[in-house]
Amino acid sequence: QTALPNAKIAVGANRFATITAAVDRDPSIGVVILDDAFQHREIVADYNILLTEYDNLYCDDFFFPTGDLRDERKSAKRANIIVVTKCPLDMTEADKAEVLEKLYPEQHQSVFFTAITYETPYHIYNPSDQWVLTMRDEVLLVCGIANPIPLKNYLHENTHTYYQLSYSDHHIFSIEDLNEMRNKFEQINAKSKLILTTEKDAVRLVKYTNELNDMALYVLPI
Repeated sequence: QTALPNAKIAVGANRFATITAAVDRDPSIGVVILDDAFQHREIVADYNILLTEYDNLYCDDFFFPTGDLRDERKSAKRANIIVVTKCPLDMTEADKAEVLEKLYPEQHQSVFFTAITYETPYHIYNPSDQWVLTMRDEVLLVCGIANPIPLKNYLHENTHTYYQLSYSDHHIFSIEDLNEMRNKFEQINAKSKLILTTEKDAVRLVKYTNELNDMALYVLPI
């Protein structure tokens, strides 16, 4: 909501019913964007964007639970655009050609290569309070995301050291989790230390004002 202040966000177990209710409530809605909906057949999308990780291309993957796929590989033909995510920043044309050969896109499909970059961390309750990471900093990383490897690599290269409290993707934080966070942070014996979390996790942490407002909890923008 912070990144897209003019967008309306609707949440519901039944996507069709949720969209119908949202449009009924506001007929001016002109575009509906669904997240993680490529495998849903009840709603026929006008445009399909398929994301696939550079180190875990769908063409090399398997059905859940062996792999991450929730649909057949051949369903990729339905995509209008294929976005290869988390590519290395020093990716060469030869690297791109190798990926394209594996994906073997249809004639109507466009393929884009994207990479992650991180901006300056900001305090969860005061965005103007920023912390520029240096090699003196020791970081407690608190995150519940599916693939934290790029984030861990970034901290490895830009801080003195980091410690990690890992949670499952979409984890709902509890008071017990916050106590664990505080205890772990207090055990770090460094003059320059902070707790770092992702924007995705910050949405689920920000409500704990009383428990967190005295902690050096910063959010890493992506």
